[in-house]
Amino acid sequence: MSDTPITPAGDDDLLAAEVALGLLEGEDRVAARARLLQDRDFSRSVADWQERFVAMGVSLMRSY
Repeated sequence: MSDTPITPAGDDDLLAAEVALGLLEGEDRVAARARLLQDRDFSRSVADWQERFVAMGVSLMRSY
């Protein structure tokens, strides 16, 4: 695994999507989970992404 972060610095929306999908590992995951508890806007963004992904999954299930 590379020490290079997956998410470019300052791209909070992309980071929120990665958190919602469970893509982060190690120190990145620990930092993101701590931020969820401290940053209401970031927490809302993660929740928004979770809702989008659930809606996409439901839509896919209906198409089969």
